[in-house]
Amino acid sequence: MTINFLNETITPVSFAKDLGMTIDSYLTYDQHITNLISSFHHSKLESYVDDSKILLSFTVANVDCLKQQLEEDLYLIANSCSENELLINPGKTKYMLIGTRQNLQQLPVDMTINFLNETITPVSFAKDLGMTIDSYLTYDQHITNLISSCMNSLCQINRVKKCFDKEALTLIVSALVMNKMFYCSTVWSNTSSTNIKKLQLVQNFACRIITNIGKFDHISPGLRKLNWLPVKEQLLLREAIMMYKCVNELAPHYLSDLFTKRSDIHQRDTRSHDSLQIPLYKTSAGQRSFHYRGVTLWNDLDIKFKKLNSLKTFKNELKRSMLEQIYK
Repeated sequence: MTINFLNETITPVSFAKDLGMTIDSYLTYDQHITNLISSFHHSKLESYVDDSKILLSFTVANVDCLKQQLEEDLYLIANSCSENELLINPGKTKYMLIGTRQNLQQLPVDMTINFLNETITPVSFAKDLGMTIDSYLTYDQHITNLISSCMNSLCQINRVKKCFDKEALTLIVSALVMNKMFYCSTVWSNTSSTNIKKLQLVQNFACRIITNIGKFDHISPGLRKLNWLPVKEQLLLREAIMMYKCVNELAPHYLSDLFTKRSDIHQRDTRSHDSLQIPLYKTSAGQRSFHYRGVTLWNDLDIKFKKLNSLKTFKNELKRSMLEQIYK
């Protein structure tokens, strides 16, 4: 694949630098990320294209070391970016402390850090890849923003719904509202029951727009007609689908590797031989994690669903079974 230019033979390269970024042939940015990773001494890097985060776990007793280690790694990142002709904007850098309410209340009042002569103060929530994450991982702010956005879209659709037939209206609501509402639901589905009820009201409004059900009429017949599961059950379905992907190695390795079958630990022929090993989380925060919830959900799932060979068949059969149980 060589070309000739001014009597010179030019050979393709696997990666090149452009505006300070190292871009490879497959646009995976592996080389650029590798350069960033080599800059860290204490933290862990998580990147998605040009959006990067550094993570550092600590105990309350080691909080002084935390600030020193963070500032050291940030200084190393700044030097690395400067060498690669990249510009860092400290004003856009978010710094958030995540933990239980009890642990965060034990931290000193002054938890600011210095970065390029800027003082960065911890924020209570921040947006990351479309999700609003808060310090306690309650996702209250995310749900509030989500409901506001969905209701705004539904109100606009409601004004022009007479211009569309039922099929087109269903597609519009599904595309502009339902897909947005359940975006990254596996992450935030451990939110409070109060938030789930608020989301159910949004789904009910969407259903009334499509089916023309009255404001004071029961919503279940409309949901059944649209083959929509209530929000709580829809979240369970989506978690079960994610677990199917993890168990059958259809998900990324960082998720699949979280789960271990009991048959891989011991060879005793017990009733739970093919079940997943339940992680030992003693705190409620640990038991709200996808790791724990996913294992519990998968172990309680009927064996006939676990043995299905196709992801599409698994989705359809499980949803059909849930619809029958709810609307029987």
